[in-house]
This record gives sequence, C-alpha cells and structure tokens, in this order.
Amino acid sequence: MFHLNSSFVLLSITTGLLLLVQALPRVKANYNNIVSYGAKPDGQTDSSGSLLSAWQAACTSKGSSTIYIPSGTFMLKPVTLSGPCESNKIIIHIDGTLIAPSSYNITIQWIRFKLVDGVSIYGGTINGQVQALWFYKSSSNDCPAGATSLIFSNSKNIVISGLTLINSELFHIVIHGCEGVQVQGVKISAPGNSPNTDGIHVQKSTNVMITGTDIKTGDDCVSIGFGTTNLWIEDVTCGLGHGIRVSTGGLPEGRLPAARVPSPGVRPGLSAAASVSSTVRAAAATTAAEQRAELHRRMLGRSLLLLPPGCMLLRDGAPSSLS
Repeated sequence: MFHLNSSFVLLSITTGLLLLVQALPRVKANYNNIVSYGAKPDGQTDSSGSLLSAWQAACTSKGSSTIYIPSGTFMLKPVTLSGPCESNKIIIHIDGTLIAPSSYNITIQWIRFKLVDGVSIYGGTINGQVQALWFYKSSSNDCPAGATSLIFSNSKNIVISGLTLINSELFHIVIHGCEGVQVQGVKISAPGNSPNTDGIHVQKSTNVMITGTDIKTGDDCVSIGFGTTNLWIEDVTCGLGHGIRVSTGGLPEGRLPAARVPSPGVRPGLSAAASVSSTVRAAAATTAAEQRAELHRRMLGRSLLLLPPGCMLLRDGAPSSLS
C-alpha cells in the first residue's frame, strides 16, 4: 500500500510540473526569412518592403532575433532600418547578394541602420552595381553624388563580419556617431578609377576595430573623420586607391599610400591614427604650426599621421611615449 501511495504522489508531482511548464509564457526564437515576407531572389523585384517587414518583426522581438537572406540575388531600393528596438541582439545572416537598382538616383544612403543596438551582419554580398553613375561622373559635372552602400549612424555594439561589398556609388561603409563597432574579415572592391568610393569611413565614433580586412577601391582605403576616438586598425590590406586618410580638423588632410597595416595596430586612446609600419614614429605637437609641420614630416616618412599631445602608441609591440 505504501508503494502505491508513493507512486501516486510522484505521478501527481510530475503532472503538476508539466502543467506549470505549459502555463509559462513561451519565448520563441525569432527567425525571419525575407522570402517568407515576399522577397524574390530574381534580382529584379524590389525586396526592400520584405526586408523592412522582417526587420520590424526582429526589432519588436523580446529576445534574440535573426533575419535570414538566403542564396539568390535580391534587389533593394533605399531602405532605413531604425531603432530603438526591443531586441538588443539582431543577427542578419546573408547567404545571398543584395543589389541596388540599376539606375542611379539622388539618395545618399542605400542601406541604413540608425539608432540600433546589438546588430550583427554576417556573410553575403552587397553590390552597388553603379558603373553607369561612374561613367556619367567622368563625362559630366551635372551628376548626383551617389549613395553610400551601408551606413550605421548613432548606433552601438555593431559587428560586420565576412561581408563583401563591391561597386558602391559612393562610400562602401560609413560608421557615424557610433560606439563599439567591429569590422572583421570584410572584403571591399571597386575599380581603381571609380570616384569617391572610399572603403570605410569612420567619423564621430568611438571604440571601433577594423581587422583582417581587404580593401581595393578608387579612393581612400579607410578615411578617418573628426571626432573619432579609440580606433584600432590591424591587418588591413589597402590597394588601388589612396590608402588611409586622416582628417585633421582644420589642418591639411593627410594620406598614407596604399599599403598593408600590420599588427600591432594603434593602441586604444588615440583620437585618429593608422600605421603602415610596425616601427612608427610620432611626437607630441602642442601648436597648430607644429602639428602641421609634423603632419607633413610624417607623410614624407610614411609614418603615423596626426596624434593629439600626450597619446601613446604600440611601437614594435611595446608602448611608446609620444613625449
């Protein structure tokens, strides 16, 4: 009899637990294939509305969300993916290719993320297919500037990994007003005569890392605008274009020729810098005249461009004072 009662009690407890689990709210993994929202991988049908619908579902999710772009070619008209979002972990997994409309227009941003937190883009190709605009730019002054292919503005905790970008109308990637951005394993290419096709432009942003990236365009490999702090550039190959450019805040802009940026890179804390040699030289400059003279000297020596007074860099793997 005691054995029967124990079994009955155990059965009752198990049944109660099962009922309790079933009563708990379920958090489903939010997975959004843009094809499920009407996107067609034919390279002609506009899929921007489908992407926006998938984004809305991911953005309003309480937990981690994934937007999936499968194999195939998807045409996108200019699109803005806005936050803030409920989810602070949105993964955009791209196996296919996103292409811009074949006719150029006057927009300055093609794929834009703004006010987002925790967005990661993995894999895939973004193709601006903009040969027509380049042709008209070379033969006429009456042309629109073109569109940046991918821009993150006023966002944080961003990852761009394994993405290929080709033939942008204007800059390929812009990071503006952001905090905590990792760009890794990215490939960017455009013909050597393509105008204003900077690979990556960073401005008014902090804690940005660009690593293991290959950039070959007709303009700057990496351009660094004012207000940039804690920028690390490491193991980046630049080719075809103008190399790495640092905007100097009113002083003459400086460029480093196309080269490979080796490890070690620039130590966090520099306001804007990039090295083309593991043995770099830099000196504190306290006045505008000294900064200007130091800038020209560094350009001639292919060493570090412009640093604020008192900063430090990694020199042959060891900290080196700029005093």
